[in-house]
Amino acid sequence: MAKILIIGCGGVASVAIQKCAKRADVFSEICIASRTVSKCDALKEKLEGATEAKITTAKVDADNVEELIALIRKERPKAVLNLALPYQDLTIMDACLACGVDYIDTANYEAEDTEDPAWRAVYEKRCRKEGFTAYFDYSWQWAYRERFEKAGITALLEEYRYPALTVTLTGDYMAVHQRFLERNISPARHKGHVLNDCYPEEREHSLEELKAASLSFEDYLQGIESRGFDTFCVGGKQIVIDTTDFSKVDMEQILAQVMEWRSSQISPQ
Repeated sequence: MAKILIIGCGGVASVAIQKCAKRADVFSEICIASRTVSKCDALKEKLEGATEAKITTAKVDADNVEELIALIRKERPKAVLNLALPYQDLTIMDACLACGVDYIDTANYEAEDTEDPAWRAVYEKRCRKEGFTAYFDYSWQWAYRERFEKAGITALLEEYRYPALTVTLTGDYMAVHQRFLERNISPARHKGHVLNDCYPEEREHSLEELKAASLSFEDYLQGIESRGFDTFCVGGKQIVIDTTDFSKVDMEQILAQVMEWRSSQISPQ
């Protein structure tokens, strides 16, 4: 059993933290840290009594390496799980290197300013080389690999050969687009996930006007098709999930399919 420091407490992070809390045999202590500590406290309150893991919270600015270092040294976790925003990956990796702590990544790095010349040059060169219109680039994190190896810690970015399972979330695109519009104009939506500059609390417009200013259905559909979201499959097994109505998504059935596939990949001893 070990202590883990989880940085981030947004929607994805909250789900991951609850999953970790269910495995107190692995994560005996969980420290949840975020710029907005009230979110961490609220999740801690929700988890208390539902897990045997010890839950603590902390405030940290993930853009500030020195704050991150101070927190890691105070908490002394076995590993840091990065569930913050993509543009904060490198500062968290720098802090882990400084403290000699294992680092677990969950997303590729993307500059906060995607027009930043250095980031843009790498991005566009890769697109031209691979013939992509958009791609996920891990080269910034890969550049840390040797430094982590020399430090004797695990960046968990090592390459492993393993069978892949593709889980495709699809549905009625008209319905999904409508849900996207509702979510995009919600004041509760984190600005890191809001399309362009559609910040509801900063606009004196009606919800309908905000919707009209958002991504059109035609552009939304074109984005899906141009990026190949509707046809992508890494190869091997694929599970297609209709998310038109979340209430009808059978999680138990999906889990059964995943476990069946996983069992088929385990070689007999």
